[in-house]
Amino acid sequence: MSRSEVFAAQPIEREVHVILDNFATHKTDLVKGFLQPRPNVNLHANLLVLAQSSRELFSKLQREVIDRGIFTSVADLKRKILRYIRLY
Repeated sequence: MSRSEVFAAQPIEREVHVILDNFATHKTDLVKGFLQPRPNVNLHANLLVLAQSSRELFSKLQREVIDRGIFTSVADLKRKILRYIRLY
């Protein structure tokens, strides 16, 4: 069954929730055009993908900044962490 068939099979009043791997896809004109006449369709980000990305960031942050770092103060640690996040 195709995506359009799935939506066509739903009563217009039924809420439909779609979980996306890439939440940025909802910004395309094609998707916006599809969603406009379907206010009952709700898009959600895949939290597992977001959690995985966060875990990777914090793991790299620890390995590349904290474990190897020499910090003269809490402010210095904060500055170096924020610089790494901006670059990452």
